[in-house]
Amino acid sequence: MPGAGSLWRERAGPAADELPALVGPVRARLLRALDRPMTMSMPAAGVHLGPSGLTRHRDRRGARG
Repeated sequence: MPGAGSLWRERAGPAADELPALVGPVRARLLRALDRPMTMSMPAAGVHLGPSGLTRHRDRRGARG
């Protein structure tokens, strides 16, 4: 099977952070900030958004399921 030998090799270096590429930089920062309960203004301040901007991101995520 072509490429099977590479399954057991170690990676050359640390993997690039792929979360921002997958969900976008703002949502990636928000996901990382959600390690404890908080109000909407707390994570919004951490990613330099207003609470309404954070609500917009939350609503868009909720619409996608």
